[in-house]
Amino acid sequence: MSTTKNNNNLLKFHPFSSTVEPSFWLSLSKLKLHSLKLNEDPVPIQGSFSITPPTIRNSKDSGSNNSSVGGLVRIRLDQSSLSSLDTNATKDCTIQNEVRILPGKVLVVNTKEGFKQCDKNEFISTHGVPPLQEEGGEEEAVLAKLASFLVLTYMNLKDHSIVYWFAFPALTPKSGKAISYISQQPPQLLQQIWSQGQMENLHEEYHKLRMLQLQTAIQEKEKKAAYKGCPLYFIIASQEDKIQCHALSYQTFVNLTNEGNHNVMFGFLDATPSSSSSQQQQAPPMGWILRNYIAYLSIKYKLGGMNVQIVSFKPKMLRRIPLDLLNEKENESATLKKKELYSEDGGSFLLNVTVPHANDYQWPSASNTTDTTATTKQHAYKCVGWELNARSKPGPRFLNLTPLLSPTHLAVQAMDLNLRLMKWRMIPSLNLDKLSSTKTLLLGAGTLGCAVARTLLGWGIKNITLVDNGKVSYSNPARQSLFTLADCENGGKDKANAAALALQQIAGPTIQSSGVNLTIPMPGHDFTSTPDEEATVQKDIETLVNLVEQSDVIFLLTDTRESRWLPALLARSYSKMLINAALGFDSWLVMRHGLSTCTSTKSRLGCYFCSDIVAPENSMKDRTLDQQCTVTRPGLANIAASMAVELMVSLLHHEDGVDAPAPAPSTTSTSYSPGIGAQNDNVSSPLGIMPHQIRGSLTSYTLMTPTIPAFQCCTACSDAVVDAYKKDGYEFVKKACCSDSTFLKDVSGLSAFQEEAAAKMEAFMEEEDDWDLEDEE
Repeated sequence: MSTTKNNNNLLKFHPFSSTVEPSFWLSLSKLKLHSLKLNEDPVPIQGSFSITPPTIRNSKDSGSNNSSVGGLVRIRLDQSSLSSLDTNATKDCTIQNEVRILPGKVLVVNTKEGFKQCDKNEFISTHGVPPLQEEGGEEEAVLAKLASFLVLTYMNLKDHSIVYWFAFPALTPKSGKAISYISQQPPQLLQQIWSQGQMENLHEEYHKLRMLQLQTAIQEKEKKAAYKGCPLYFIIASQEDKIQCHALSYQTFVNLTNEGNHNVMFGFLDATPSSSSSQQQQAPPMGWILRNYIAYLSIKYKLGGMNVQIVSFKPKMLRRIPLDLLNEKENESATLKKKELYSEDGGSFLLNVTVPHANDYQWPSASNTTDTTATTKQHAYKCVGWELNARSKPGPRFLNLTPLLSPTHLAVQAMDLNLRLMKWRMIPSLNLDKLSSTKTLLLGAGTLGCAVARTLLGWGIKNITLVDNGKVSYSNPARQSLFTLADCENGGKDKANAAALALQQIAGPTIQSSGVNLTIPMPGHDFTSTPDEEATVQKDIETLVNLVEQSDVIFLLTDTRESRWLPALLARSYSKMLINAALGFDSWLVMRHGLSTCTSTKSRLGCYFCSDIVAPENSMKDRTLDQQCTVTRPGLANIAASMAVELMVSLLHHEDGVDAPAPAPSTTSTSYSPGIGAQNDNVSSPLGIMPHQIRGSLTSYTLMTPTIPAFQCCTACSDAVVDAYKKDGYEFVKKACCSDSTFLKDVSGLSAFQEEAAAKMEAFMEEEDDWDLEDEE
C-alpha cells in the first residue's frame, strides 16, 4: 500500500451530532447537587439513535424521536440517559429494541475555569482509546464500548446556565495514513451489484440476528451486560445468492475464512442519511462508527495492510420487535408478522477498503521523559471527534434553562440550593430529608411566630401549622414579616390564616402551611361564665391536643406567661419536642423542655415553669397599655427566633433528639467548631452543642447557656400534673384554668413543698433567736 494517497480515494465520515432534552440537564443538575457534589469523576451515561425513514427525518415535529434530522445523525439524551447502571435499563431497551444504545461518560467540572483549562485532547484520548487497548475479555463487551460519546460540562446551578461540549471519540491514524478505498473499486450502491433476492435476503438475515440477540438478552439478562439494542457490527457471508449475517467475533471470522467457500465481508449499521442521487461520482460520507470499526479490525484482527470488503448497511427504517413474537411458534402467521418487520434498503454501500496497519495509529509519544517506564511507551493513540458548535466551529455550546422552567420549579430549586451546598463541604451529614418531613406547630403568629416561620423556610421545613386567635392590625406589618397593610383592612384578617398564606406565596405551593384560629386556655382565665363559651373552649382544647399529637416539634411563641402552661403540659404528656422562646424589653430566652427521665446520674431537663415557686395566674389584670403590648427592641425577635430554630435543627441531628444531654455549665466563653471533638461527650450534634437554655441580653451583648434540672413540684411538667391530666383530661384543664392557683399547687405538691420550706425557715429562725439570746447573756 502506498504511503501517499489520492485525496479522491480517501474515505469521508459523517460525524454524529447531539440532541439533548432539557430533562437530561435537570436530572444531571440533581445528580450534581445531591450526589456528585465536588466529585469530578466521569459518570456513566447512555444515549441512543434510531433508523428513521426519509419522511420522518425531514419532519419538523419537535416531539419526534428522530436520529437523522437535517442530514445529521443525532445521539439523543433525556432523563433516562443517567440510568445506565439501573437494573431496569435492560428491560427498557428490550422493549424499545428499534433503537441503539451508545455508552457515554459525562464529566461535570466544578468551575467555569476548570472547563476552560481542561485538556480536551487528553480527555478525549484518555476515555476514547481504552476499548481498543483492552487485552482479553469478552469481545462483545469491547464492541459495546467501541461506539461511545463524551460530555464535558459546567453547570451553574444558581442561574441554570450550562456550557457543554460533546465528543464522539474516533481513533485517527497518523498523517499520510488515512483510511482509503481501492481506486479500482470505488464504493458502489449494493442494489447495483446485488440482485433483489440478495438484498431481501440481507435484510431478512439482519432481522434474524436482531431477533436472536434480543431473545438471548432476555433469557440471560442476569448473566450478560445490559442489552444495547440493534446490532452495530456483524459479519456477512455470501455464497452464490445466499446471504448470512453473524454476530461479529474473531472466531466466526476465522471459521468462515478457513472454510474458503464464503465471501466474508464486515457489516455495520449506518444511520447516515443517503444522498438523493443514485449515481455517486465520489464516495459519500460513511457513518462515524466506521472509523473505530476499521481501527478495531487493524489492531484486534491484525488485518492491517489488507483489502477488506465492508458493507455500509442502511435500512430505511428499523421497526420495533414485539416481545410476544419471540416465543410465537413458527407458522404461516408468525412468518408473515416477521416479514412485516423487514425494511426496504435505504442506500447501502459496498466498500473495498485498505485497512491501515496497527502501527499507523501509533503517533510518536509527546513525552520525553527519561523514566525507565518510557521504553514501554514509545507511541500514543490519538482521538478526534469534538462536536462543532452552532457556528460550525470547534467549541462548546451554551444553554440557559431558565426560560424552559416553571416559576414553581425555579422556586423549589432555589430554596434547596443553599441547603444542598452545605452538604458538599461544611456538614456532609446534614439530613435534609428529615428536616423537610418534620411537622412543626407554631403557637403564636405574632412577631416571634413570623420570624420563626421564615427561618424554618430557610432550613427547608415544608410542613408548618400556625395557631393564633388574633387579627392583623396596622401596628403589625412593620414588626411581623408575614403581613402587609392589605391584611389589616376591613378589621384585619386572622393572623394564623394570613401568615400561612404568606408562607405559600413566599416559598411556593410545595409548602404545606395552614392556619388555625383558636384561643389557648390559660390558668386564671375563667371560661365557665356561659355554656357557649365553655363549649368553645372545650373544642379549642380538643383541636390543640390533635395538633400536638400530629406534630413533631412545637414552638411556644405566645405573648403571656400563663398561655404557655397548657402547651408545656401537652408536650410532656405526648412526648413532643418543645422549643420555648420569650422576649423581654432587651433580653430574650430560648429553651427546650425536657421529656423523659434520663439515667440516675442525669436528671430530666426543666421546662419554662420549673424555676417558679408559684402557680401561673392571670398576668393581664390591671395593666397599662405599655404593659399589655409586647414592648421589645425591634431586633430582639429575629435573634430569639433564629436561635430557637437552630436549636431544633441541632436536636433533630442528635441520636437522642429532644433528650440529648445538655452541656455542663462553663465558667468561660468558648467557641465551638463542628467536627473538632464534636462527639466526645455526646452533648453535641454535627451542628454544634445543644444547650438547655440560651439567655441573651442586648444591653450587655452577652449570652448564657445555663442548664436547669426539672423541678419535682413543677405546675406544668411534674409527674403528678401529667398523671392528673392523663386521668381526667378536659376536667383537669378546666379546674386548672377556672379555679384559683391553689389547685395546681396542691396537685403538683408545690403547696406541701412551700409549707415544708416555711416550717424549716421558721425552725431556722427560732434557732437563730436562741443563739442571739445566748450571746446577750
